[in-house]
Amino acid sequence: MENDVKKLVGHLVNEDTDNYQTVCICGMGGLGKTTLAQKVYNHNDAKCHFDYLVWACISQKQDVLQGILIKLLPEKKEEEIHRMRDEELTRQLHQVRLDKRCLIILDDIWEQGDWDILKFAFPIGEATRSKILLTTRNKQLASYVNPRGFLHEPRLLNDGEAWELLQKKAFRRAHGSSDNRPDKKIEELGIKMV
Repeated sequence: MENDVKKLVGHLVNEDTDNYQTVCICGMGGLGKTTLAQKVYNHNDAKCHFDYLVWACISQKQDVLQGILIKLLPEKKEEEIHRMRDEELTRQLHQVRLDKRCLIILDDIWEQGDWDILKFAFPIGEATRSKILLTTRNKQLASYVNPRGFLHEPRLLNDGEAWELLQKKAFRRAHGSSDNRPDKKIEELGIKMV
């Protein structure tokens, strides 16, 4: 995962005019898209490069624009932002992205309709130093958001890596023991699951 993090952070902090304005992590559920995005979000290079880093979980859909704007404009009172209409929220968010260098992570966006609600606040192709990272299961959504964006599809674990991970997570021993080996019957079942 560390190589994936370096690659993604590299694309996000690169300010070449030909570089990607959007980065999408795409793959099946449980693949680690959100975990990968969190590692990018918490990476020192990203924290140093961007003025603001904002995380929004789109599947929750509750006042996403308000939540993002509250984080980007801490000097404004929350009540003032909550009173704004969608058009004003969109305009304010758009302006902040032009004025500041922002990394906005839109986690767990599934449908084109979800993007259609947000897209006016995140116009693609404008001259901005802000970037968008989104996670989705929907590969077509990535190209719908930005056909020229960077698409990253994390690889699946091979059987050995998957078995190792399952042992670490499911068979931890109490009291700090490092013995992660299950009994024979459980091991057979675990290997079958992997």
